[in-house]
Amino acid sequence: MKNQQKQTAFLCSGLFTAPQEKRLGNVSDFRRLQPAVFSGTEKPHDVRQWLIDTTDLLKAVHIPNQNQVEVTKIQLKDVVRTWWLAEEARLEKSSHRTSS
Repeated sequence: MKNQQKQTAFLCSGLFTAPQEKRLGNVSDFRRLQPAVFSGTEKPHDVRQWLIDTTDLLKAVHIPNQNQVEVTKIQLKDVVRTWWLAEEARLEKSSHRTSS
């Protein structure tokens, strides 16, 4: 009983907080962190760093794995966005062909 009273005292004093359920993030949460826009580069290191930084931000705001591509796609610009949209269409087309 004394142990429970101590835990209650800690909770009340703010020194210890009970674990809270994580709220899933959304596009607004992600954009609030001001992620970098990616418009292409010839330097592989820059691409890797952008991916690492973007992945870290997605995790920080708890974007579900199944939504991460859609959220990240917003940050693609210029030739990279054109490439991704073409690649996405190609992938959709080939998945429809194999499911028929």
